[in-house]
Amino acid sequence: MPPNEWRSLDSRTEYRNPYFSIHNETIRRPDGEQSDYYRVAFDGGVVGLGTVDGAVLFVRIYRPRLDETMLELPGGGVEKGETLADAARREFREETGYRADTAEPLGSYYFTAWSRAKRHFFWLGGIESADTTPAEAEIREVVRVPVDDALDVAMDDPAGEWNVVPLLAAHKQGYLDF
Repeated sequence: MPPNEWRSLDSRTEYRNPYFSIHNETIRRPDGEQSDYYRVAFDGGVVGLGTVDGAVLFVRIYRPRLDETMLELPGGGVEKGETLADAARREFREETGYRADTAEPLGSYYFTAWSRAKRHFFWLGGIESADTTPAEAEIREVVRVPVDDALDVAMDDPAGEWNVVPLLAAHKQGYLDF
């Protein structure tokens, strides 16, 4: 049956905090039955990636919710009034200490079926050092990963999908060759 035969009958917020909210929607399915579906609403954010001297810049970051220190591509949230491209460049500078002149969209994706939030990722160009210290407190260090090793590093167990998908999109669009 076509998706438009699914009808929302009711939508309500079950929980809200400054970072996310939980919504319940009562849906009439195409078979006429009703079901409750929950979703998480939050800012999906941006990821910025680019190369410096043949290496992809990753950041070593501690993720309290995961209790893991991981290598990740720089990224984060979008501030009010900021374009997605501007957010990608800002996050990249805050997390790596490097400034990017350009941000070309690589794509966006839903990273879970539990949310309508999309993560947007950009290829950054004209990268040059702005300063050497990341502004983000949770960033431990900036790590240069040779392009040939970038996908392997992103796939290290445990892998974060927020690293893998942007790298694959950059590869598909000809920015990276691994």
